[in-house]
Amino acid sequence: MHRIFHIMVAIYSYLFSLPILRELNYIILYFSLKACGYYNYGNPNSQCKASGEKYFIEKVLKALDPKVCIDVGANIGSYSSSVLSTCENTRIYSFEPLDAPFRELKGLERRFGERLILINKGVGNKRETLPIHFSEERTGWASFSEEIKNVSYVTNECRSDIEVITLDHFFLNVEKIDQIDFIKIDTEGFEFEVLDGAREIISRFKPKAIQIEYNWHQLFREKTLFSFSRILDKYDVFQLLPNGLVERDPRDPLANIYEFSNFVFVRKDVKDSISRWIISLHIARKIAEYMH
Repeated sequence: MHRIFHIMVAIYSYLFSLPILRELNYIILYFSLKACGYYNYGNPNSQCKASGEKYFIEKVLKALDPKVCIDVGANIGSYSSSVLSTCENTRIYSFEPLDAPFRELKGLERRFGERLILINKGVGNKRETLPIHFSEERTGWASFSEEIKNVSYVTNECRSDIEVITLDHFFLNVEKIDQIDFIKIDTEGFEFEVLDGAREIISRFKPKAIQIEYNWHQLFREKTLFSFSRILDKYDVFQLLPNGLVERDPRDPLANIYEFSNFVFVRKDVKDSISRWIISLHIARKIAEYMH
C-alpha cells in the first residue's frame, strides 16, 4: 500500500509539473486552503458563514455556556452582539480604542444594557501610549503594529496616539471579577502582545476557550501558531471551518500558513464537551503518515 501511494504521488507530481498545468496548481492550492479554513472572511452577525465564527458562537460557545466574555478589538460590535444574542446568560467586556467605531459600539448599549461593558482603550502587554495606524473607511484594519505597512491590501493613512492597558491590570486592579470563560482577540497583528499581557488572568481564571485571528500580520511580526501555543500550553488548538472545528498541531508547518483564519484554543479538560462539533480528519492523517 505504501509503495502504491508513492507511485500515485510521483504520477501526480509529474503531471502537475507540466507547464500547461502551472496555473491550475495555484487554483487548486487556493481552493484547498479555503477548504482547510484559510481565506474565509465573514461577519458572525451576517448570513455569511465562511469564517466559521457564526457556527462557533451558535453551537460551540453556546454549549460552553460562558458567563463572562472578553472581546479585544471589538470594532463596531458585530462579534460582541452575536455572542450576547446567542448566549443569553453572559456579559461581555468589549475593548475598542478608536473613537469612531466606539461610538457605533455604544449604540448597542440600548439593546443589551448592563450585559455589555465598553472600554475605549487599546490592549497590549504593557501600560503605555502607542500610535495606532488606521483608515477612516476600514477601521477594522486598525493596528498598533508598525509592520502593518507590509500587508499589501491594507492602507492605513491615519495615525492617533492611544492609551494601551493590559488585561491583567484591568481585571485584577480596575474591574475585579471572579471568572472569565471566553476571550476573543482580533487586533490585526497585535494578538500576541494582548495574550502576553493576559498571562495572569489566563492562569487564574482558566478561560474555557480563547479565539485569535491569524493572518499575514503574524509573518511580519515573526510569530507562529506555535508561538501562541507556548503561552496557551494547557489548551488544544482548533481551526474554525464554516461547519465545525478541526484540530491542528501547532508544531505542524501546515498549521502555520500566513493567510486569514481563526483559531480557537480550547482548554484540554473541556474538549470532550464539544466533541460533537469536531471534524475528524482520519484519512488525511493517514495520508500525512504515508508522506513521511
